[in-house]
Amino acid sequence: MSFIASVFDSLLYCKPRFTRCSTFQCPCGAIRCELRVPPSSYKLFEQTTALYRQTDLVNFCKACPNGDFVLQSDDATHLVSYYKSDIHIFKGHDKIKAVKVDNKTSVIRLYCDSCGTPLGYEVMSSPITMLHSKLISSDNDNGNGGPVFIPTHII
Repeated sequence: MSFIASVFDSLLYCKPRFTRCSTFQCPCGAIRCELRVPPSSYKLFEQTTALYRQTDLVNFCKACPNGDFVLQSDDATHLVSYYKSDIHIFKGHDKIKAVKVDNKTSVIRLYCDSCGTPLGYEVMSSPITMLHSKLISSDNDNGNGGPVFIPTHII
C-alpha cells in the first residue's frame, strides 16, 4: 500500500470529534429547531439522505397549502434522516401537526399548522425522522436555502 493510500485510509476511519449543528425552520418561522448531529450519528446522517418520488409523499406535499415549497420542479423531494433525539425544538412545538394518511402503514406525515408546509415524516416506533432538506440551514449553507446534501438513495 502506498503512503498516500495509507494516509487516506487513516483519515477515512478516524472518528470526528465535533457535533454538527443546523437549524430547521418552516418558511413562516412558527417552527424552529436545532439539529445537533453528534459523531455517533454521522453514519446515519451521511448515508440516508434520499430523493423521494413516492406518489403518496408527493401527493401529501401537493395537498398542503405550502407544499410546493419543498417539491423540486420534477415533483421529487429531498429528505434527510435524523435521530429524534438529535432534534431540539425551541419554538412552535404546538404548531407541528401529524397526520396518518394511510391506515395500512405506520407512516406519519408532519406539517406546520401555521403555514401548511410539509416538514417531513416519521414511522411510528422508529427512532428516525426524515426532514425536508429545503427547510435546513447551517453555517456551511450553499446560498440556495440549505446546506448541500447529496442523495444516497432515490426512492
